[in-house]
Amino acid sequence: MGTCGSKKAAETAEQDAASVSRAGVHANPGGRRVSYCAPETAAGAVVQPFPKEKIGLNSNHGIKPSGAFSGSTAKINQDRGLVSYPFCEDPRQMLLAVYDGHGLHGELVSEFASFTYVELLEAEASALQTDTESCMLRNMVKCDELIRKNRKVPSLDSGSTAIVARLHGNSITTACVGDSRCVKGSRAKGSAKESKAAWKAHDLSVDQKPDDPGEKARIESRGGYVSRASEAYGPARVWKGGFGIGPGLAMSRSLGDHGVAEVGVTAEPVMVTDAITPEDELLILASDGVWEFISSQEAVAICQAKHPNATAATKALIKESAARWKSAEGNYRDDISAIVVFLPIFDDLSESLTGKPAGGTAGTHTFVQDADEAAVLGRRQSGASASGSSTNEIELQSGEIGEIALEQRPGHSPPADFTKRRLSMASGMTEEAPEA
Repeated sequence: MGTCGSKKAAETAEQDAASVSRAGVHANPGGRRVSYCAPETAAGAVVQPFPKEKIGLNSNHGIKPSGAFSGSTAKINQDRGLVSYPFCEDPRQMLLAVYDGHGLHGELVSEFASFTYVELLEAEASALQTDTESCMLRNMVKCDELIRKNRKVPSLDSGSTAIVARLHGNSITTACVGDSRCVKGSRAKGSAKESKAAWKAHDLSVDQKPDDPGEKARIESRGGYVSRASEAYGPARVWKGGFGIGPGLAMSRSLGDHGVAEVGVTAEPVMVTDAITPEDELLILASDGVWEFISSQEAVAICQAKHPNATAATKALIKESAARWKSAEGNYRDDISAIVVFLPIFDDLSESLTGKPAGGTAGTHTFVQDADEAAVLGRRQSGASASGSSTNEIELQSGEIGEIALEQRPGHSPPADFTKRRLSMASGMTEEAPEA
C-alpha cells in the first residue's frame, strides 16, 4: 500500500466523469488531503504532514514462492488506503480507510475505490452530517456501481475489501465490506491516562465470511454455493452454483467481484457507530494481512507498547505480522497494511498540518513510497526497461527489501497447496474439504 499524499482521483463511468477526474497529480484547494497508496501506480516524495507520534501509516507488499519453492517473488501490492483531513473542510472531521485488492486486477479496484468513495462522500457533506450511516452505505454501493461501469477497472474476477472510518468530534462510524478490520483500544473506565494496565480491544467491524450463518443464507438463497473451511483447503468460499464454478471468493461482501454478485456477494457495507470516550487511546485500521495471524487484542498490545509513537506502532504491527506469516507460511505472505491513530486526535492537529504552504496557496499532493516497496519497484522498472517488457513480479535477493521482507530460506518451503488455502480467489480448485 505504501504512502501517498496525492489527490489522484479515480476514473469513473462516463456519465460521472465530471465529478471525479484522473488528471494526474494536481493542486488541491487547501492542500487538505493526505492519502497513501502503492507506488506501482504513481511515485514521488513528500514529507508526511501529520505528526508521526499521532498517526502512523505503513504497508509491506506480499511475496510468493518462486522456482521450486526455494526463494521468494515480490507480488504487486494491491492494498490501498486513505487519510483525509480535514474531511469535508471540517477540522473536527477525518476519514480513514484501508482497501485490500484481490484477483488479477485487484489493485485497480482498490485504487479506484480509495479515491472515488471519498469524493462521493464529500459531494454529500450535508447528508453525511445528518444521517451518517445511510450516506456511507449508499455511497459505498454507488462506488461499486461505478467500478462495474468503468471499462478500465476489470472487476468480473477482481475486487477489494473496504474498511472506512469517519471520525467526527467524539463519534466514529465504520463501513466494512469484506475482512479488513477496524479496532479500538481503550483503558479501563475511570483509569488514569498514565495507567500502565493493558488496553482492551473493541472491534468496530465484523469480518464478513461466507460461512457466517446470515451471509451463507443470503448467498444460498441466490443460488450460490459456500464450500467449507478447513486447514488443508483454507477458508470458506463462494462459488457460482457448485464447487469449482467461478472465482471461489473467500469473503461474502466485496467491491467488484461482479462475477459472483448475482449469487449474493454484495458491496453493501455493515455499519457500526460508536462513541470515542476519554478512555479510548487507539484506533487501528488494517488489511487481513495483519489479522490473519494477529488477534485484535494482540494488535492493541503491540501498539500500546510503542505509545505514544503511532508510526513506531504501525511499523511494529506490520513487522510482527510479517514474522508470523514467515513462521506459518515460509515463502508466502499477503500484503500487510495498517493505519494507527493515537487518541485524542483533533485537539493535536493544527492548521500547519493541512498541507497549506506558508503563502496560503493550495498544496500539491504527491506520492510517498514505502522504502521496502521502492527497492522492489526500482528493480522491477529497471528489469522491464532492459527486457522491453513489464512485469508485476521480480525475484528477490536475500534480505534485499529490509528487515520486514522474507529472506530466501532453502529447505523451508510452504505446502504445495498454499494457493488453495491463502489466496482470496482460488478458481481452478478441483477438490473440496471433506465433511468434518
